[in-house]
Amino acid sequence: MAEIRMTARADAGAQDRPATRLADIGRRIAGMPRPSQAAVRMIEDSFIDILGCVLSGNRSPEAAALLAASRDLGDGPAPVLGVGARLAAPQAAFVNASASHLEEMDDWEAPGNTHPSAVIWPAIWALAAIRPVSGDQALRAYAAGFETIARLGEAVNFDHYNRGWHSTATLGAAGAAAATGAAMQLDGDRMAAAIGLALTQASGYAEQFGSVVKPMQAGFAARDGLSSAMMAAAGLAGNDGILDGERGFVALKAGTGMDRLDAAIDAMDGRALDQWGVAIKLYPSCSYTHRLADCAVALSKRCEAGDIDEIHAELPDFHYAILRHDRPENEIQARFSLPFVIAACLVHGRLTGKHLADPRAAGEDIWKLIERTNIRQVVPRRPDMNFDPQQPDRLRVRLISGEVIEESCAFPEGSPNLPVSRATILAKYAENAAPLRVHPDLQSWAGSPDLAAFIESVTA
Repeated sequence: MAEIRMTARADAGAQDRPATRLADIGRRIAGMPRPSQAAVRMIEDSFIDILGCVLSGNRSPEAAALLAASRDLGDGPAPVLGVGARLAAPQAAFVNASASHLEEMDDWEAPGNTHPSAVIWPAIWALAAIRPVSGDQALRAYAAGFETIARLGEAVNFDHYNRGWHSTATLGAAGAAAATGAAMQLDGDRMAAAIGLALTQASGYAEQFGSVVKPMQAGFAARDGLSSAMMAAAGLAGNDGILDGERGFVALKAGTGMDRLDAAIDAMDGRALDQWGVAIKLYPSCSYTHRLADCAVALSKRCEAGDIDEIHAELPDFHYAILRHDRPENEIQARFSLPFVIAACLVHGRLTGKHLADPRAAGEDIWKLIERTNIRQVVPRRPDMNFDPQQPDRLRVRLISGEVIEESCAFPEGSPNLPVSRATILAKYAENAAPLRVHPDLQSWAGSPDLAAFIESVTA
């Protein structure tokens, strides 16, 4: 077999530069500084928000089926949160991560176009059941995972995403490996090995959006990221060219040049959270529906749904490509249905899981509006940006009277540009976690000396 040559950086001969890009990433992620105070606040919020998403998702029949299948693979010490079950750590990470993503309420970030907390936190929590992890270690671990996802996202997206890869699954696997590796305090070489092993397993397809397999792909990433870190800690490693070789991740799954990868690696300074932030979702639907959902909620205050004659929505074509279910037949499809989300927001003035539970029985008023909805896809002026502030989504409604009213939205509420308060996040948690009460110590998780014990106490 011909030897696969690894691509070295142009200045790899510098004494302080590791020999390969993957080694450089491992060194940088292993040596990251403590997160800034602003980043710590975001990490604290992400923990609360995703814990609520997991507790809600684990009550679903889909999560119950995943748990039943995982139990057949063997029990273990790691909890499946909110249901009293325990599994081997990788399988618990899989079920909890899948549950967190089932209802499309989990947070997102821009450069990687992923749902970072859905993958990172379940992997850390599962690790904490088998290795000592404090709240402070978890803070640093989350920052390492986010840094990995965001910077690799800068290197490969949107080329990677637009090829049909589910980046929460692909980049998320590397992020989960970095996070759990950081919690285990792996050195640079072992961290590089962990990320490389995760990239070997990184897969997930946009073709699965609108099905239960989409959240399962987040579960696979959490499971495989944790397993990769454990294998790296045991001394296992692959070829460094898995990232930048001729048949490596970047070449095969993105096709972007190495200049972008080099720039992203050079930016790995532990400040990705400060630069990009985490977006908290206020609607249980695909984030690409959220700008128009905000528009519809605003318009619901200006007109009655029964007075609407026509609806015209405008959004980027690569956003609408993901929203493939104009006439949803079940709850999962409804979360990826732009006409349904718009109609529900116009009728109810908000969007909750109850509104999505059975779209076929949603009511004649909803379906009338769906039939009156026209969608215009526009070519993005900045295809490198997820949300271009100069090209907002627009929603125009023509009333039976002939009056036309319109709203536009550049950034959805909850995004880093329009952040929500801790009180709003706690209110969302309370709704998701019910009937569990909001534990009085929930907000102090970062000060816990034993994260596993803390999680058990607040979810009992």
